Amino acid sequence: MNRLVLIFWLLVASRLIANQTASSGSVVPLWTVEVLQQESNNFGNGTPDASMQIPSDSPGVAFLDNNRLIVYETGSTGKLSSRTNPDISSAFRLHATVIDPASGKFMLTKDWGARPYGSSIQVTSSGILVRTGEVLRIVSHDFSEVQRWTYAEIPNRSDPRHCDTRTMSVSPTGETVMVSCHNFKLNSTHLEVWDSNLSKSKYSWNETSQPDVFLHSYSISDTGIAAMDPRQQNIIVTQFGSTVWETLDVGTNQPASAVFCANFPTLVTDTRLVNVCSSGFLLISTDGHVLMTEPLDKTGSPTHPPNRNIAISQNSQLIAVSLDRMDVKKHLRSEDNGRRVATHLVLYDLRVRRRVLDVNITPLPERHYDFALSPDGSKLAVLNARNVSVYSVPVQ
Repeated sequence: MNRLVLIFWLLVASRLIANQTASSGSVVPLWTVEVLQQESNNFGNGTPDASMQIPSDSPGVAFLDNNRLIVYETGSTGKLSSRTNPDISSAFRLHATVIDPASGKFMLTKDWGARPYGSSIQVTSSGILVRTGEVLRIVSHDFSEVQRWTYAEIPNRSDPRHCDTRTMSVSPTGETVMVSCHNFKLNSTHLEVWDSNLSKSKYSWNETSQPDVFLHSYSISDTGIAAMDPRQQNIIVTQFGSTVWETLDVGTNQPASAVFCANFPTLVTDTRLVNVCSSGFLLISTDGHVLMTEPLDKTGSPTHPPNRNIAISQNSQLIAVSLDRMDVKKHLRSEDNGRRVATHLVLYDLRVRRRVLDVNITPLPERHYDFALSPDGSKLAVLNARNVSVYSVPVQ
């Protein structure tokens, strides 16, 4: 009996600590180190407010596993670029630094010849996808190259194989990779779904009914896709290989006081997704039932979710959302958009369905900003300016 009582009080204490941590706003990182070598660049996320942009290019952060964190960036080499192959000679390089997330100790570095745009690193359950412009490398967990693809440039925009924008998405489990290729002139999108190491093609089809949805926010699971409709008013879902989309009638399933909007529909599992917009955070089933709702800012201050990716732990338990708090000045006839006064990373535990951590990001993110969760959700890595910080996450 005494043992049961002790276990009970330990659980109560852990909940109290988690609640205090989530509301304190004064979370201290385990460590912070300067990693990025380039102070700034004009060929990556070069907008004045990078926190409002989707991080399609470097720099960025990604967990290789629970014990290795990758920080990557594109930098100048001072050399001339080869037109045939950036490995021969390149004016740019993709530089990766591997860090021990427990201590902040540097473990190794790796470089690849790159182009000025389109360099990124994504982690799957089988290895690492290293993209440098038109070259895609499949790299094992020990950083040895397993396979290399080179996407052929097709200048004829009337050719269905011509690709104006190519995007790679990885499912939360890391088991599935989807490549989308959009042709603006033909207004068509070709989609390919692969296994985690791109050795086996699962699906390949042309999206004819909703090609424009892949120009906005969308996500994948191991079985399907969630996106905003072309009017960006509703969430739509489909299965891989299908051109039939289903609209989730979420608004009718919410409390009367809630205001629904479609923004960042992010699949967490094959049957559940989260939606984040100015009205709040929602956990939704793919058949349209609302499982959880919470206002983004409980103080009532104006809050906007930045236009960027959401971080999910590989076990689909933890999810991190970046929020901008705004100072809005009201006028007699209008209300301006306001200025950003704070950026927070808010973490939700989807198993207990509540907020467990709120990290105030200082200084305010400008040019370089990215974040990632470890596969088990126990650590949060944040890239801000040239520094990387790692925080401990209270996992239930």
